[in-house]
Amino acid sequence: MTKKQKYRKIEKGIRKNLGNGKYGIYGLVHGEKIPEKEFVSMKEAREFRKRFIASRQLTTKSSSESFTGETNEVYFGDIWEIYRRENVDSCTTTSTRQNRLDKIPFLEGLFKFKIHDISSLVISEHLENEKTKCLLKAEEIKRNVESRDAKKAKLNLPIERYSRRSNFNDDLKFLKCLFNWYRERFDDTNFGNPVLKKHKTTSENKGAGFIKLPHQKEKKMSSEEMFAFWKAFTPQNSIYHDLAVMQYYLLNRIQEPCGLQVQDISLKFKKLWIRHVCIWGQDKKFLELKIGTKNGEHKPVFLNETLIEIIERRLLVRDPECNFLFQIDGEPLNYRSVQYQYNKALKSAGLFPRFSATHFNRYSAGTAIRSLTGSLDHAQASGRWKDSGVAQGYCAIDYELQQESTVILEKHMQTHNKSQS
Repeated sequence: MTKKQKYRKIEKGIRKNLGNGKYGIYGLVHGEKIPEKEFVSMKEAREFRKRFIASRQLTTKSSSESFTGETNEVYFGDIWEIYRRENVDSCTTTSTRQNRLDKIPFLEGLFKFKIHDISSLVISEHLENEKTKCLLKAEEIKRNVESRDAKKAKLNLPIERYSRRSNFNDDLKFLKCLFNWYRERFDDTNFGNPVLKKHKTTSENKGAGFIKLPHQKEKKMSSEEMFAFWKAFTPQNSIYHDLAVMQYYLLNRIQEPCGLQVQDISLKFKKLWIRHVCIWGQDKKFLELKIGTKNGEHKPVFLNETLIEIIERRLLVRDPECNFLFQIDGEPLNYRSVQYQYNKALKSAGLFPRFSATHFNRYSAGTAIRSLTGSLDHAQASGRWKDSGVAQGYCAIDYELQQESTVILEKHMQTHNKSQS
């Protein structure tokens, strides 16, 4: 069957596939080819073509024009397509691009609305709908867990406890940015951002999308707890033990030691440079090695004797074909395995669930340095934080000061008591 015989034109821009009976769209809009998609129904094909044409008309308008009359008919789904084409698909940072694409399931419920019909009430109702979806998933998880574990079935915990979400704050933040982008991109001064403070969940306000209170994890270990954590790795001096110790002494995000390249290490001069970071996908498997750190700096980092020992040990067992310092069978580490081994050691040391994942290393080391040196500058330089406010958040020593103050106060009262007797 030739291509001409395979299709039968139904109307302008729509044809029927005689092979499978589906309706396809085709043609050009402002010189751009319409994606040749097929739909089960004629209605779906017409709707997609109509929305595609509207979105292309929107992008051809000058950004200096105001939105009036017919342009108010544009749908939020069209706005997303333009934003995606201009800011997501062209994004060179894989993690940023993936993070934005991950927001699509949350945004999809708003695609059917005209942009000027999205009010704060629509946002509230959308959050309620998304919350209902999450609770239905949580209910299914609860049934599966309780069918396998009789002890948890007896506890009969609320459905919310099984939800993987606590709220929609991150999605709302992105949605608000998207609306602001639309307003500036198309100079639509008549559009007011419908995402309000009342939608966000805070410690004072539960918000429309509140599901449960987030689990409050501790961030800063004492030196005794840190040694217990290190000793819990089996065998000692394993790759995950070495990774944990290196992350602590370098005050790194976990992506940085995992992405450390052999050529960026100089044992002779006791220095290394953090020039690359690991990027993991949504499945927590290695995705790519990204050039550059979060703050964009490549400053040299001094190697103490412990770090030199770790590097020498890793170099002895590495695959020479792989440039990653931390590798297994010539492959970079997956975050899932790192997280599992860290949590396993934390459980063995009796520190889980107070601590979990990997970022506590950065907080703990920063706090320890500030406590030992009495200087925020030392801690800021060690953590390579550009802003002292960020360093303060990582290296707060309120507990240490309170502990010291309590001891001083106790000694004062004991001395006073002796002088009175």
